Amino acid sequence: MIIKLQEKNIGDWIIYSDGFKNEIRGKIKSFDNSMKAAWVVYNANNNWDGNHWKDYTAACTNYRDLSFDGDKEPDYDIHIQGSRTEK
Repeated sequence: MIIKLQEKNIGDWIIYSDGFKNEIRGKIKSFDNSMKAAWVVYNANNNWDGNHWKDYTAACTNYRDLSFDGDKEPDYDIHIQGSRTEK
């Protein structure tokens, strides 16, 4: 579960989990920490190169259903419940 995001997180790969076995990978397009929600692009028609994915519709997703994908480890302060803070 993600607790808080920063501007540096835009474009990070995340995993959405519905609490069962379904997981969907996407990229953070925007967020609102006061709402504890991120707008995530889950389907970019396989057009993930460069910034083309930003042209696709994002879905508003609650932080509690998101976690960072291990393919891109952050090198800055991120607050993830149950995890250590990366620097």
